[in-house]
Amino acid sequence: MPFQAIMIPLFLGTAKFGLVNTHIGIILPSAISAFGIFMMRQFLLNTPRELIDAALIDGCSQLGVFWRIIVPLTKGPTATLAAVSFLGVWNNYLWPLMVAQELDMYTLPVGLSLLQGTYVTNYGTIFAGSLLACVPALLVFMIMRRQIINNYAMSGLTQ
Repeated sequence: MPFQAIMIPLFLGTAKFGLVNTHIGIILPSAISAFGIFMMRQFLLNTPRELIDAALIDGCSQLGVFWRIIVPLTKGPTATLAAVSFLGVWNNYLWPLMVAQELDMYTLPVGLSLLQGTYVTNYGTIFAGSLLACVPALLVFMIMRRQIINNYAMSGLTQ
């Protein structure tokens, strides 16, 4: 479902909980996505059941199977999902524009749009701000690079 179809009910819900003009109000609606649920579900469906059965036979509890088997196996998909989600939220323009009511709550994309004037635009300032806005996204990718590459490399293997 496109965001434009759910943005008004989402805003009304955010306003009802008193989260307008807060950091949580900007972050929380983007924390869980249908894409993320589908991606993790598809990965977990391909997890060999034999691993879980072997851990249960060895005396591991359900919680132990989760922490010792499932969580280490999902490092790659989780890193990929975190990087993709972060990039989508970091570049989001419409939702922070709706939720943030004060200038100090605006995110970088919204703040960069305020630098454009009606008659005069200082392109040097906008380009410098755009360059600074790219740095966190590059850092997230560099930190999670190994997990993302391993995830894509392992996805081509068949069982």
